[in-house]
Amino acid sequence: MDVAFPGLLGKKISELEAIQLLQSKLGQRIIMRTGPIAQPEDVCGILAPLSVQNDLQSRVGTVLDLSLPQEMHDSHIARTQTQIAQDIVQGTLKLPLIFKPNFQQCGQGIAILREHHDQILVSVRLTAIQDAYGAAYLPQALASLGTVYAQGPNHAEFAVERSASIVQRLLEFASVSEMPTNWKGTHYPGMYDPGMLESLLPAITLVDSEGHSHALETRVALQGSLSTGVVYRVGEVRALIGHDEHWANLSLTRKDTGGKYLRADEALTIVALARGDSKKNTQEYVHECLLQSFAWLSKRVLDQGWLLDRKSEFQLDTLWLAQQDQQLAQAAMTEYHLWYGRGAGQGSARKYVRSTASRLH
Repeated sequence: MDVAFPGLLGKKISELEAIQLLQSKLGQRIIMRTGPIAQPEDVCGILAPLSVQNDLQSRVGTVLDLSLPQEMHDSHIARTQTQIAQDIVQGTLKLPLIFKPNFQQCGQGIAILREHHDQILVSVRLTAIQDAYGAAYLPQALASLGTVYAQGPNHAEFAVERSASIVQRLLEFASVSEMPTNWKGTHYPGMYDPGMLESLLPAITLVDSEGHSHALETRVALQGSLSTGVVYRVGEVRALIGHDEHWANLSLTRKDTGGKYLRADEALTIVALARGDSKKNTQEYVHECLLQSFAWLSKRVLDQGWLLDRKSEFQLDTLWLAQQDQQLAQAAMTEYHLWYGRGAGQGSARKYVRSTASRLH
């Protein structure tokens, strides 16, 4: 039987540990691999030696280790920072790529790596609270590796040398997802998260009247049971139009440059336009992607031998991939959000447009 995490078979883990693995960015990609919705071509879990963490702690202070357990990394996924840096420079791991910390939200700590002549262009999101919480470490560190290429109100871009040593240093810097900080009289340790890399999907963007591109993301959620596959309720389709072409996430934005959060009919109008279909067909397609993805997740959880029988809320975030020959745009998973037990009902499925109680597998 093909399971998502063969290294964890037969190992006793708690509900909390299982949910945390499923919530992690890398865990999502592993468990949804070969599933019903499009995923990035390349996905890498980043392994970092203890010496890297020790070196970072000596320079930035105490950090909490959020590394994922070794057992969930397999030969298809895991690579060391050194291996990844060499693969990028040699072209066997092709740009563009996106670095993601496993346990950050709101677009914090994310870096996009693109080709830029004989250099690599690194784009990072700047957030409204980065100074208070220390999330500015990556931009500061990048400034020591390269030159500022461009800076907007919500993101910055740095051109760095295309060398294995520089790329490895970049990955080391990026693994500090939050710096230690003092806030309102309380000290908060930093966060160390080696994170992951994945291919940057060629998503459709929206262009405004002034010619500026904006990222588009669709969001829809359901409540159901992971242990049975039964779905109780499905929420309305929502959409995020980002402040720029890089990120659709609107949380913690520094400056409003045209981003919007759309609900119900307004959201479907925009998403149907991007897909090239009617609103009715688009809603059915988005809901089908949601239901099939939850069914896949439920089956993979059961195959793993995990009994997660409390109510769950599953939210699927998708972007849109243009197709050739005038075919309809295809949804691809950006990420999902999973709330479990008492946390279920805190996401975007709190208001519902319909109910169902069908077993999906």
